[in-house]
Amino acid sequence: MADPVPAHAQAVVIGGGILGTSVAYHLTKRGWRDVVLVERAELTSGTTWHAAGLMMQVQSSRTVTMFGTYNDELIPEVEALTGMGTGYRRTGSILMASTEARWEEVRRSISMAHAFDVEAHAIGSAEAKRAWPLMDASGITGAAYFPNDAVVNAADLTQAIAAAARLGGRGSSSARA
Repeated sequence: MADPVPAHAQAVVIGGGILGTSVAYHLTKRGWRDVVLVERAELTSGTTWHAAGLMMQVQSSRTVTMFGTYNDELIPEVEALTGMGTGYRRTGSILMASTEARWEEVRRSISMAHAFDVEAHAIGSAEAKRAWPLMDASGITGAAYFPNDAVVNAADLTQAIAAAARLGGRGSSSARA
């Protein structure tokens, strides 16, 4: 049974998905002790439960890319704090292009990665085929390899972050998430 909703809270976070639990965790980690997370059903019952769990570092802006690279710190920290697994695995990713227009877009992603200090490499179709033997490399104009991209089980990560928030971000159990 859910805890009764308190009459007062320093912060109320609405939504028990990956973003809501992360906000609650980061508030408690910074010392906030009166944090309440409100979810209409169960944690991850919204869009998080069916997320693919792809964690690509290079995104549309520097700020969002910083979030992507921060996961390399956050996830091991949460796993160590809670003892819970998240399915986090650094697998790398490959972007492929089969047209010149798409290849230009992929090259922009490589440039953006370098501008944001994220490792990325242009690779040929043969190298992409070695990395992913099941692919049909015919017609590939170019490809990029991002070695630090990862995958995670989004539902497990959400549960672990919520547990870390309950621990107050450092072992106390005064936050309510």
